[in-house]
Amino acid sequence: MGERPTAFIAVANVKQEQQNSFEEWLTAKLGDAKVDVEYQISQSFNDFILIEAKDLHSANQLVRVINGASMEDLSEPFLAAVINFEKNNDIYTTITQLIKSKVKDDLLDLSGIQSLISTPLDLPGIGSSILLYAASNCSNRTEISQISFIKSGITKGFFLQNVLKTYFPKLKKLALNGNPCINNQQFLANMKRSKIQIITKDEDLNEFFQDVEMKNSKALVISCRIVPMHPINPNLVKLGNPRAQGRIEPPTIYDFDTCGIDVSKPINKFMVEFMKNSWKDLPSLKSYYHPISSVFSVLVKGCAPDSPMKRLLKYSRDVSINTGNFITGPSDIVSAQIEIFVKGFYAYPTRIETYDLEDFLHTFVLHGVYQDVYGNTFMFDRSFVISSITGSNFILNDEIYFHEPPLE
Repeated sequence: MGERPTAFIAVANVKQEQQNSFEEWLTAKLGDAKVDVEYQISQSFNDFILIEAKDLHSANQLVRVINGASMEDLSEPFLAAVINFEKNNDIYTTITQLIKSKVKDDLLDLSGIQSLISTPLDLPGIGSSILLYAASNCSNRTEISQISFIKSGITKGFFLQNVLKTYFPKLKKLALNGNPCINNQQFLANMKRSKIQIITKDEDLNEFFQDVEMKNSKALVISCRIVPMHPINPNLVKLGNPRAQGRIEPPTIYDFDTCGIDVSKPINKFMVEFMKNSWKDLPSLKSYYHPISSVFSVLVKGCAPDSPMKRLLKYSRDVSINTGNFITGPSDIVSAQIEIFVKGFYAYPTRIETYDLEDFLHTFVLHGVYQDVYGNTFMFDRSFVISSITGSNFILNDEIYFHEPPLE
């Protein structure tokens, strides 16, 4: 092609040794479809080949011919998409690293993905390549029935039309809450014709995620909407503070010994700084939470009517009857914590558990004692999911479970 092409296509499921056969097949298919476009096979990488097209219109015509078709000697159909050549390597690397943590049973959760790509998904070749690389790296692609793009900055959603059923033939539901495209009636009408249910209201998300559960602490799923793991009760020695005449008084945080932690690990150091600022500077915590995919919730164990812990009940998220009581986004999370903790999260951790789920994904669980500004003391378990995929640490999920201290 004499001049630099203006569009590139990636095609999945074509190995390098099959390139010549693919070229012959494509020439025949274009002839059958009476499609006359100028293109050339550019290069191959992994199980993909790149095609250079004269312009975006030609590229889209090629995608329509290739997508879902296959050669007789191949069992896997071809998956094709227009890509952004300059961003391609970054997008491919990010999606292939993330995909295992983003798939749970029949759910592909790409909520907040724009924050990791740092480019609007509606630009040519961005959203379409995310879908292509997610589909081609998803081992159960043909079983995916739900996809979430919550809060992903999608304004037009053209890349979602036409190809979803090709990539994910059993897809039934698509969650787009928090994206401007849900206000575009033409987009919604186009999606309706594809027989995919579009979720646009937060109150419908509980049903959307109803089959997604966390079975153990090493199988967490990242999502700004998925119910966090059930709290782990601490194996703490029952502490009381016997005083005069054998009377037992509630303990204060100073009756407990705080545990130590190795700050040579970057994640541990990050959490130590977070806890220090939680104690003395709640407004500064905004920078610790992921700008899009962060969630905060509180669970309170049932308490007596006269218990000082009763004040916390209105913030509690009962996973059986009050699943929607949670906060998303750094600003709202910090505002909620100021309302709940007032001046600071005065806590002594007595035990810490950490797990590295992936090189870029970590869990951090604290067990200990918390004292509110009124002098009341409660036990707590606090679990975090932390991402370091972009080179910076961000909290994705923060849940606190409060319960009263034993006095015997």
